[in-house]
Amino acid sequence: MGYLYGEKIVTWSGTIADLEAIGDSIVVYGGEDYNGEDWTTISTEKQDMMPYTFIVELRNESMKNGLKKGDKVNLKASLDSRGDKELKYNWKLYEGEVVK
Repeated sequence: MGYLYGEKIVTWSGTIADLEAIGDSIVVYGGEDYNGEDWTTISTEKQDMMPYTFIVELRNESMKNGLKKGDKVNLKASLDSRGDKELKYNWKLYEGEVVK
């Protein structure tokens, strides 16, 4: 994860867990132990995964084109909501772009 102090732009990578659950967003898991879980499973049954999960609201929903669950992606976005390990909160990023 990259973080520029004073700005909330981050670059993050992970595995796509869900492309459909949250309209214009993708759910990406940044941990090592991803086994095909989708957003519903992560948010209800496997909440220990939440602090390693980030929801990325895309700048343009067409960026989902060509992506599929299980793909590894690099994303650049504005970080506006931080995850929390103890509270099992996910991260939320806005104005996201898929980067190579």
